[in-house]
Amino acid sequence: MAISFDSPASNGQNTTTWRDRLPLPLGPLVGLLLAATAVVLMSVVSHRAMLARGEAVEMISHTFQVMEKLQQLVGGIKEAESAQRGYIITRNDVFLEPYVSAKSQLSAQIKELRDLVRDDPMQSQRGDTLERLIGERVLQLEQNLELARNGDEGAQGAIVHNRGRVTMDRIRTVAADIEQDERKLLAERQAQWQAAVDWSNRVTWGGSALLILLIAAAATMASRDHLARENEMW
Repeated sequence: MAISFDSPASNGQNTTTWRDRLPLPLGPLVGLLLAATAVVLMSVVSHRAMLARGEAVEMISHTFQVMEKLQQLVGGIKEAESAQRGYIITRNDVFLEPYVSAKSQLSAQIKELRDLVRDDPMQSQRGDTLERLIGERVLQLEQNLELARNGDEGAQGAIVHNRGRVTMDRIRTVAADIEQDERKLLAERQAQWQAAVDWSNRVTWGGSALLILLIAAAATMASRDHLARENEMW
């Protein structure tokens, strides 16, 4: 009986390796996988950076809202004072309308301010103090108006001696303390926003550069693999 020493290839059987089963040559395939991974990582990091920027913008907007509401509140009490003074001096009812209007808005304004600062214990405490002081000042204005309506000259004396000055000075002091802290927070939040923007830019440019390098590396490996196959064919 003759023994055949023919190899499987010589019998028409093709031997394949795991590399032959790959959809692409190993080098380009690795490069594409790394590029896909980089894209996913860039997307995740960019999303987080976008969220950080959004949070920073929201906090900056919140700070501006507090400062705006504070200015409206202090301006409202000043307007009420001016209208009260005008009525007491002239006894003209035309001054009562702006007084009533300013007074009616104070309650809503102080509530809005307290809602805005309630997440900060110190600012919330100042909001309580401000509400109490404004209540005291409004009561003083009401008493002066009542004296004026009754023809009591004590209303004129209250204006001349500026008896509400102490209360108003305390209102200004508390309001200034709130505004000072808000300006500090504004500077911090603007710095956080800028840091988020810088981080987002670094991720974008760095990720783009990495993708270009990976694509170039994949192209180089594909070229080398193609040359190697051509050499094998020769």
